[in-house]
Formats: sequence, structure tokens, C-alpha cells
Amino acid sequence: MVVFITWMSCEIWLTIFDKAILGIMTAYAVDFDVNDGSPTRGPETFNNKRESFQAKEKEQKDAKNRANSLKEGGLL
Repeated sequence: MVVFITWMSCEIWLTIFDKAILGIMTAYAVDFDVNDGSPTRGPETFNNKRESFQAKEKEQKDAKNRANSLKEGGLL
């Protein structure tokens, strides 16, 4: 009986959490699409963190590309 109640309560709360996340991500995708790839709605902290994450990712890709070009050129 305890196992069944625990399973049901977890299932209910995880379903609610899943729906909330899907709603947030759908709203973000619509905002991103409507504003030509630059979301304008939502909290500033979310967009600032997203921008800093994208900048860090771009820096890592650039560093990897430079290292690959040095290897190909025989400098490494």
C-alpha cells in the first residue's frame, strides 16, 4: 500500500512538473520565433544567462577551431 501511494504521488507531481516545463519552453520558443531569434519577453536574468552561455559556447568553438587549424598547419 505504501509503495502504491508513493508511486502515485510521485507520478502526479512529476506530471505537473513536466507540464510546467513544457509550457515554459513552448513560450520561450514562440518568443524566440516571433522576434526573429532574439527573445524579448521573460525575466532579464534568464535572457542574460542565455546570452552569456551562448558567448561562452562560441568562445569554446573558436578555440577548438584555432587548435584544429594549428594542427592541420603542422604548428602543433
